[in-house]
Amino acid sequence: MSFSAPHQYVATQSYSAPCRVFSRSNFLRNYRSKGRGNGLSKPSRAVFKCSVTQASSEGQLEELAAFLEEDLQHLFDDQGIDASKYESQVEFRDPITKYDSIEGYLFNIQMLRRVFDPDFILHSVTQSGPSELTTRWTMTMSLTVNPFKTWWSPELIWTGTSIMGVNPETGKFCSHVDTWDSISDQKYLSSEGVADLVKQLVQFYRTPDLPTPTYLILKRFADFEVRQYEPFVAAEKDLASVDEGPAAFNELAGYIFGKNAEKAKMSMTTPVFTYDGKMQFVIDAPSQVRLHADVLRRSSLPYHHGCVTWMTMGV
Repeated sequence: MSFSAPHQYVATQSYSAPCRVFSRSNFLRNYRSKGRGNGLSKPSRAVFKCSVTQASSEGQLEELAAFLEEDLQHLFDDQGIDASKYESQVEFRDPITKYDSIEGYLFNIQMLRRVFDPDFILHSVTQSGPSELTTRWTMTMSLTVNPFKTWWSPELIWTGTSIMGVNPETGKFCSHVDTWDSISDQKYLSSEGVADLVKQLVQFYRTPDLPTPTYLILKRFADFEVRQYEPFVAAEKDLASVDEGPAAFNELAGYIFGKNAEKAKMSMTTPVFTYDGKMQFVIDAPSQVRLHADVLRRSSLPYHHGCVTWMTMGV
């Protein structure tokens, strides 16, 4: 069994990936070299209502991309978005919502703020067409007022893209169509979209109130999530076969509950990682600080004590 501190993990039904950041210097170069999209199959979508007869200029799209990076930080705060960059008859659509004006879009934002506590994280802005920008994002929402929180506390999570059509003549957005990673049929009020919403609303369970590493959901699909974890420390046991899982679990549990060199008891945490012939228990934050300090006092190299190896890598 080893005690290690990796930066990211590949857990069962999840994996880690870095966030992409928009850069003016490589914005158009990336579009030209990669073409539309990112190598993944793109969900079907309807043609934009706003049709254009010419392409937007490079400078125009770069300016609008920089605008989105700044403006979308205020999507759900008191400042709000800058509506002056949108056509008055902008088309807004996602799998469960549809509006045909900027007033409708702003109403939808305020409605979400009143009913939910939304959090929006922008990952990237890329050029996806001659007069089109695409943002990638993560949005989470929980009910603002919930008298049934003890047994019903749903957290709605969507990841996806916003495909923003640009009118080259005005330099304003004329369409905004959202797609969700969790469904394939992106049409308005598709059965998949409605089912995805209902599925998240009827989660009548609570996640165990145990310490867990901080992570960001980059993509939420129907059956798994892509997560980016912040650095954390884990106790690890090698597995020669799947049959050794129960014994490895018991040994790791014994380790964090006091069967270690210091006889120190640590908190139970989530999740338990099993991959690549290893099982890992996350070490809670207070114990990470104490054990890391102890390792540094002993040596700058890994310190072995019985079946446990403490590694300072990545801490």
